[in-house]
Amino acid sequence: MISVRTVALAVRASQSAWGFVDDAAEARAVDTLRRDLDSGAWDDRHGHLREQSEFLGSLRLIVGHP
Repeated sequence: MISVRTVALAVRASQSAWGFVDDAAEARAVDTLRRDLDSGAWDDRHGHLREQSEFLGSLRLIVGHP
């Protein structure tokens, strides 16, 4: 059986945006999402999106320069 962790790694590997994120930042983002999902915080903030029949959104690339 394939674990959720393996699937999540495969999904991130297939998304080009993750190639611009260093390993530490990726780990922080994944850990924060995992905590929010486990605690219910994600659903408190975004759970209403699950009930929408569709979602129209956009992707933004934000680049920081030191």
